[in-house]
Amino acid sequence: AGGAYMPIDPAYPPDRMTYMLEDSGTDLLLIYGGNVEVPLAYAGSVLNLADASLYRGESANLLAISGARDLAYVIYTSG
Repeated sequence: AGGAYMPIDPAYPPDRMTYMLEDSGTDLLLIYGGNVEVPLAYAGSVLNLADASLYRGESANLLAISGARDLAYVIYTSG
């Protein structure tokens, strides 16, 4: 299990954002605030980090399941 971070500029044209989300297989999109337009074609989950209810409950750090030998560096490009 793991995760990756792929920044998408909200100023990108909707078609470009849709392509990037579909091509990368993104299942979870993190946004902040109400001014972000999520492409209509995006079928994954969206979490708005400005939603205070996301920060309620347990706040302890999770146990580490990876270490220095588990690193990867990946760059997503449109080319």
